[in-house]
Amino acid sequence: MANGPLTARGISQLAQIPYNRTYDVLTSLKERGFVEELEGKTRTFVAVEPEIAFHRYSKSLRELIDEIKKFAEDMKVERKKYAIWRFSSPEEAILSLKNMMQDTKFEFTLLAPSDFISGIKDELEVLLNRGITVSIYTNEEVSIPTNGNLFIRRTNKTGHIIAMNDIREVLVSPSLVFNVGEELPSGFKSNFPEIIFSYYIYLRDIFEESTLISSVLKRNKGITFAIYFHALQTIEQLFTEGVEFDAEVYTTSGETLKGKVLDFTNTKIINNLLLDTGKRKVLVGGPFSILEDYEEVGIILYPKDVQTSKERR
Repeated sequence: MANGPLTARGISQLAQIPYNRTYDVLTSLKERGFVEELEGKTRTFVAVEPEIAFHRYSKSLRELIDEIKKFAEDMKVERKKYAIWRFSSPEEAILSLKNMMQDTKFEFTLLAPSDFISGIKDELEVLLNRGITVSIYTNEEVSIPTNGNLFIRRTNKTGHIIAMNDIREVLVSPSLVFNVGEELPSGFKSNFPEIIFSYYIYLRDIFEESTLISSVLKRNKGITFAIYFHALQTIEQLFTEGVEFDAEVYTTSGETLKGKVLDFTNTKIINNLLLDTGKRKVLVGGPFSILEDYEEVGIILYPKDVQTSKERR
């Protein structure tokens, strides 16, 4: 801006760029919106005001990100490969945690101290308003505005953070709890079945010794679960109250089963429910089950006075 319009040769001399590379550099800057080419016989270039240039560039980046996301959705990219993603900073762990929340379809489960949970209440409220069940394990009750299904359980095992979106990914981070920046490992996220299974069992142990201190149950909207021992606790509650209810079960085979829940078994070793689909009766187990007819990846419970919901996304 200070030097006004310049030819390529003038820019080469001023910026000390080899003349044979000047047009490549100018073309790149022009594509990004940092310079403009003036009309005329001689090719002359002028810098764009910095605020405007960076506004254009940030806008183009957002558009590129949207295009990449749309391309991935159109291609229906499936998570076929397993991996472990390590975080290099607490900020990366937080960003990944929020991405997991957005990607949840049935239930988001979080083990964390109450002060950390208070910092992400807005994101949790968005989940609840989407109809996602939120199950929290923490050291004391937290207040979360909700129009959805929320369970808060007390535990003293909040020395690190564990998060699961459905049964598809698990995130573990110690540094987010202690707020020590780079001094502790920032954690990792993984979709390896073996790693998910380990933390699933760990959460079940915490579940069995935890105390339910708060819950909000919106029965008129259907109650979604992915963690099977969470679902079975609510199933037991409905049976105890004498409430008849149906279930919509999403399975690892890709089938969706719908019918009336006739019975359930909930022990240390066996966790399943008996579903009458109208054509047959099937046993449905939770994640990693091997004895039942089907293994669920998500389940929605409908008390009898509630109409079956639309097909899950």
